[in-house]
Amino acid sequence: MPASETTALVMPKESPFERRKKLIALTCILTVHTLHSVAFWAMYLQLYIFLDTLHTKMETDKIPDSSTVILIFEAVSYLVMPAIGGILGDVTLGRYQAIFIGTFFELIGTTCFLVVAAIQKGSTISPEASFGVTIVSLVFIAIGMGFIKANVVPFGAQQVDTGDFSQVQGFMKWYTWCLNLGQLIAYLPMVYIITPSKNEEDYGFLIAAVIQVFAVALAIAVFIFGKVKYKMKHPEGKTTLLQLAAGIKERFCCAVNYVTPRNLGINRDSKVATLILRQVILLAMLFSMLITYEGIYFQMQNTYIDQSKKLQASSEIKPGLMYIFNPLAVLIGIPLLSCLNFYDSANPRYFIRLSIGVTFGVFSALMAGLVQYSINPGPEGNQTDKKTSIWAQVPQFAFIGIGEVFTEVAGYEIAYAESPPGIEGIVTAMFSSSFGAGSLIGSVLYYNFSKPYDIEWLYFIFTIVTAIMIPLIIIYSRFYKLGKYRKYRMSTLQGGTNSGLMHSQSQTSFNNTDDVDEFSPLDTSNHIDQDFFSDSEIDTCAPTR
Repeated sequence: MPASETTALVMPKESPFERRKKLIALTCILTVHTLHSVAFWAMYLQLYIFLDTLHTKMETDKIPDSSTVILIFEAVSYLVMPAIGGILGDVTLGRYQAIFIGTFFELIGTTCFLVVAAIQKGSTISPEASFGVTIVSLVFIAIGMGFIKANVVPFGAQQVDTGDFSQVQGFMKWYTWCLNLGQLIAYLPMVYIITPSKNEEDYGFLIAAVIQVFAVALAIAVFIFGKVKYKMKHPEGKTTLLQLAAGIKERFCCAVNYVTPRNLGINRDSKVATLILRQVILLAMLFSMLITYEGIYFQMQNTYIDQSKKLQASSEIKPGLMYIFNPLAVLIGIPLLSCLNFYDSANPRYFIRLSIGVTFGVFSALMAGLVQYSINPGPEGNQTDKKTSIWAQVPQFAFIGIGEVFTEVAGYEIAYAESPPGIEGIVTAMFSSSFGAGSLIGSVLYYNFSKPYDIEWLYFIFTIVTAIMIPLIIIYSRFYKLGKYRKYRMSTLQGGTNSGLMHSQSQTSFNNTDDVDEFSPLDTSNHIDQDFFSDSEIDTCAPTR
């Protein structure tokens, strides 16, 4: 189907019953997502203080400190487990089952945390035992988060993906909006619950743990309630994943004779396999350009709040209160841009939105560096006479929130629309991993610039490196051709083909190359521009059979 005919396809009309069913399904999914966000942030916002309290009570220094534990937790929950959850959701379990299992793991983890908080309040258990149970709870929560992060976005998108991409885009907007709504709901009361007083800290931990368990339990109930309304799909990623594996082997074994195993049930066409590999690599390159931006987002959750403790503020304003300007910017920005018709499904302008969002991230890091410079004690530890108000932090929190309005929404749209069909969960996990990588880089840099008078250089380094990413994204956009997989998905969802390359639920072999050439989004003669996927380049790497 030519590209010009794609937009001319007639969308099937929905009955009132179908619209009501879709609305209930989306409401349940977004409610579950909001509750997960509340549970995570209620735990995360007091995790450092809780671990630090346990660490100071223990007599040994052999266990890792609080910062190291949180760093490992973020690496597992954002880098490792989303990949595993995406593979299982796309290949074996299905997305509904993967989300349900992830939520169940999260419930186990939050329950363990509640037990620790309750026992620790009564001081009936040793700090070492409390620390061990806390680590176990974090492992369960990390597993649950990974399964949920990789599957909830494609699962929600498939509820509205009937060929009209504007509905998919709408889901991505409100998914990001609900994420920040959960942050605001959890953060605002927790700032005042957790205080420097020891007794109040213990009560704060207990209250936070109760909020977590209640939110996750309610999320499970809502998710199960909407099951009869969900649009279910069998896992469809096995064929694509095997083609990807074949492309990797063919790409790196060009001169080796390759015999196709017949028991895999797929046609290992070298061109198809190579094009799948090319697409995944291109998406990985794009998401890697967002790592430093996500590193700034990580600094907002950590060093920005530490910075607020050194600023001048009244007794009614808690040090971390400025953080609320980040979710507020998102909660205001997404509806505002929607009213201005900025989100255009016919012309999504992914790279423009990514560039704008990263630019706001640069402004955030720059403002943080300037505020830090104004309060630095100097190399000799002499405190300056400058008194900087805590309200000076508002721009740096708001800028990163505005950047999220552009970057996060566009990133989720790209992960779904440009993914090879069937492995949307895996590609979404790739996008989520950019935050994990950014947090790792941010932590490493923080350890190297941990002296009070060096912190501003941490922000300035992020400012410079992230600013370099903006022209790289623009250059990347000149070579990347959008819409290949989106056109294919639209044609299949509207009944354009029943023999598509990827969406074969029975995972039967594709030995009919005519079907592949006619319907596949990976075919260079139809849906992909000739100058982007060059047949001559592919042929040079074709394996010798």
